[in-house]
Order: sequence, then structure tokens, then C-alpha cells
Amino acid sequence: MVDFSYHDIAPRLGSVFAPARRDVRPNGHLPTPVNPRLEKRLKDFAHGGLCLLWKRQSMYVFVSLLAAIYISPALALVSLLVCQTAEVFDFFVSRAVVNWRNGTQQEALRFRHLLLLGSTLNASAVSAFAIGFALLEGPVPHQMPLFILFASGLFAAVNNHQVPRILLARLIVYGAAFLFIPIFDLWLVRPPLTSPLWLQFATAIFVLYFVVECAQIFLRLYRENLDQLDTLRQERDRAQAAYDVKSKFVSTVSHELRTPLTSISGSLELLGNGVFKTQPDKAEQMLDIARRNCRRLGALINDLLDLQKLESDKADFRIARTDMNEVAEQAVQAIESLALKKDITITCDLSRTALFAEVDEARMGQVLTNLLSNALKFSHSPSEIIVTSAVVDEFVCISVQDHGVGIPDGSEEIVFGRFTQVDSGDGRSQEGTGLGLSIAKTIVEQHGGFINYKSTPGAGTTFTMGVPLADS
Repeated sequence: MVDFSYHDIAPRLGSVFAPARRDVRPNGHLPTPVNPRLEKRLKDFAHGGLCLLWKRQSMYVFVSLLAAIYISPALALVSLLVCQTAEVFDFFVSRAVVNWRNGTQQEALRFRHLLLLGSTLNASAVSAFAIGFALLEGPVPHQMPLFILFASGLFAAVNNHQVPRILLARLIVYGAAFLFIPIFDLWLVRPPLTSPLWLQFATAIFVLYFVVECAQIFLRLYRENLDQLDTLRQERDRAQAAYDVKSKFVSTVSHELRTPLTSISGSLELLGNGVFKTQPDKAEQMLDIARRNCRRLGALINDLLDLQKLESDKADFRIARTDMNEVAEQAVQAIESLALKKDITITCDLSRTALFAEVDEARMGQVLTNLLSNALKFSHSPSEIIVTSAVVDEFVCISVQDHGVGIPDGSEEIVFGRFTQVDSGDGRSQEGTGLGLSIAKTIVEQHGGFINYKSTPGAGTTFTMGVPLADS
């Protein structure tokens, strides 16, 4: 056996087996990240090869001793040296693969080529040894050479299934040697069909079939294991994403609840301490702040309960054939008093014919009330809000157009997000929970509809909701 030390030889071979430096390509693009599945296959193969290193060494030494005693010491020594040379090459490549981190696809392919080269050299050395052993024996039944090839092929089928190309290369080399030995004897002797040499040839074919079948089984099992790992990894990522969303949601809800509670607590504490006993106007102002924040807190809790029911499919939808024009008119009537306070006019330009849809009337009213409230909040005073209805592509569409501040481009996630407003922040100018449009979108989509908007910053916004038109 060749005596070698990784720490002594590695520095000299570092330039050969170390991953290439990941420079930016001439066209300015970064190298392609490695395919995670290919990386795992290479690392599994390399790690398995290193773990089995001493088992292979013991087999080489044992077979070489038998060959030296019963056949030829020279053949045994030469074959052992060639096998050890291939083992040294394979050892350093495998160590480089195991220590490889944050690589590129180009490095992975380079390592695969090196592993394939080392495995082919190793298989060729073993096959050459077996063939030489058989030639020295002459045209007789070859138990030892064929058993060496059988054991090597089975060893490859069991332990080299991580990289199919390497497995295929080994089986081709071993299979060619396995067939060459009995075929060469048949060609040399040309015996009758009753000769044991023909039986040896038939047995070789059967054993090769068995080895190939074993290789396919282990390859399939390994691939199924990889598929299961991929599935588990995806589930883990989804669970982590859900956990992150939940954490963010809880944090946001805590902040939104804390703000009005702090205001209410502060106002009541000042009143309880008698700070404003001689200032009734100030006391009334503190009470008004507490009342407004109580209403805000109630609205937030109601919206949270609504959102929870909708997302858990526990919302109780009472679906019925409903005229959407009537729903729009009722929503306008509910919001009209607030519009008058802001000197805003709401104009209905609804279709003259009834527009029926299979919907929950109360939920549709909630959606339109949210859209109208949103239009009021962001409209200039005085101005006009226009509500229209029409049938477009088998959908009943109701639009709410305002002439307010408008929405900047690319704000869809903010508009329909949770606890967000386009002017969100601690100093935002408009009150609200930031859940209204998110709830509206969820309700409409659960009715099989859609909701979107078009906006021109500084000129106004038009929100349009659509639900499927009922069959006539």
C-alpha cells in the first residue's frame, strides 16, 4: 500500500482540485449558482467514498495476496500500485468535494468530471487485473477473476448510485471485462455446447443482469429519498414563511392595538388625576380623544374578526340572487351623511336595468361601503365621487371614482395589504385600520370576482369590483 498524508500532499495538489475562483464573467454576469440537488449528490458520493476507503484498501490487499500466492507476484504488485494511484486521485477529489462550500454550477460540473475520471481509472485498473488473472489461468472456469468483477460491480451498484454517470461508467467497464473473459475462452477453445465454458458464459450474463437490477433498485431508492428531502425542505420553507408572516402579523396587531389603548389610558389618567378640573373644555377634549380611540379599537377588532373568518373559510355567506344596483344605492345612502360633512357629492350613474349576481348582499354592501369610505378619506373638499355599474365580460362591475390625491404607481401591495395605507406611517393623515381594502378584496375573490384600481397621482382613483353575472 502507498503511504500518503493528506496534509502533506494537499498543498501541492490544491491548484488541481480546489474550486475555481468565482470571478465575474466578461459579460458582467455572476456565475450560475450550483443546483442544490447536484451538490448533494456529489457530496453524498464523495463522503461515501471516503467512509469506504479502508474497506476498499483491505479488499485490494487481500486479493493481491491471493494473486501473488497462486498466480503471479508481479501481476499482483503492478495491479495494486495502479489501483492505489487511482485511489489517491479519487481521495483528493473527494476531500475537495466534501470541503466545498457556496460553489457554482461550473465548479459542480468540474468536480463531477474529476470524480468520473477517478472512478473510471479505478474500475479500469480492477478490470485489467481480473483479465490478467484470467489470461494467466488459461481457458478454464475462472472463479476468482469473475468473482472479483462481480464483487466490484455489486459494490458499485450499492455505493455509487448517487451519481448515475459514475455508476454507469463503472458498470460498463466491469461488464465489458466480465463478458470478455468467457467470450475470449470460447473464441480460443471453440468448445461444444456441453462444455463448462458455455455454462460460464451463461452464468456471466445472468450475474450481469443481477448486478444491473441491483443498481437500478438502489438508484431508484436514492432518487426517492432525494424527492422526499426536497418535499420536506419545501414544507420547512413554507412553515418558516408562515411563521414569519404570523410573527409580523402579531407584531403589527400589537402595535395597532397598543396605540389607541395608550391614548385612552393617557386621557383617562389625566382626567382621573383631576388635572382638568378647572378646565372643562380640556376635559371634554380628553374624553373626545378617548371616545374616538375606543371607536378605532372596536373597528380594528371587528376587522380582525372579519379577516380571520374569511381566511379560515368560516365566514357565513348567505348567497342569493341580488340586484347589485340596489346594493350600490344602499351603500351610497349609508355613507352620504359623512360625505355631506366633507362637502363631497356622491353621484350614482347606475345601469338602468337590474344587474343580478349570486352574492351575499350584506358582504357586497360591506365591500362597496369600504370603497366609498376610502374614496371619501382621500378626496379633496369640495369634490365629487361617481358610482357607476355595467356588465363587462359576464361580470357585474361597479366602479367608485374619486378626484382625490391618487395612488403612486406600483402600490398594489400597499393598497390591498394589511395595516397599510399609501401614506402609512406614524404621521399618516387618514385614520383607519388599514384592513378595509384587504377585507374587501378577500370577500370579492371568495365570490369568484375581482377588484382592482386605476389611478393618476394628484387627479384621482377609480376602484372597480366585479362579480360573476347571474344566469338569466
